[in-house]
Amino acid sequence: SAGGSNAHFVIYVDNPPVPVGEPVTPGANVVSSPSTRIPIAGLLVGRHTFTAILADGTNTRLNAPAAQVAVTVDGPSVVADLEGATAAGKPFNVTLSSYGVTINDIPSDTSGRTAHYNVLIDRGMPQAGVTPTPGTGLIDTTGSLVQIPPLTAGTHVIWVVLVNGAGRTLSPLSAAQLGITLR
Repeated sequence: SAGGSNAHFVIYVDNPPVPVGEPVTPGANVVSSPSTRIPIAGLLVGRHTFTAILADGTNTRLNAPAAQVAVTVDGPSVVADLEGATAAGKPFNVTLSSYGVTINDIPSDTSGRTAHYNVLIDRGMPQAGVTPTPGTGLIDTTGSLVQIPPLTAGTHVIWVVLVNGAGRTLSPLSAAQLGITLR
C-alpha cells in the first residue's frame, strides 16, 4: 500500500491540500483517519468540497493522487465553537448554533422540524437515530451557550448533536465535533 502501514487519509474540507512532501497541519477543516469511512461533522447548510490525500506516519503528504468530491448539505446542521479561554480544571463555554431546524424541546416531536442539543463529552462518535445514554458527559439543552464542567489535563473530544423530542439523534446525523487539549 502507498505510504506503508502508518499511511492514513487526510480530508480537506473547503480548502486546498498541502503540496506533496509538506507536513499536514491539523485544523478545523482537516480530518485525518486510517479508516476508509470518515465522518465529516459540523458542516453548514450548502455546497462543500472534500479533497482526500494520503499522509505517512509523520503526517507528511505522500506522492499519491488526490481525490475530490462535492457534496451539498441540505440540513439541518449544527455548529459548536469554543467561547473564551480554556484550562484544565476550569469550566469553559461552548456556543451552539443550528441551521434548518427550530431549537425547541417538544416532547415526542419526531417531525424533524424541531430539535434540541445534546453535548457529549468524551463519549465517542454519536450514531444517527439512537438515544444517547444519560449520565456523566451528557448535557441536554436548548440554549445557545453551554458551560462545560471542569475537565482534566489532556485531550478531550466534545460532540454536539441534534436530538428530537423523543431524545433520539436526528437521522441523518447532525453533529459538530470539538477536539480540545487542556493544559
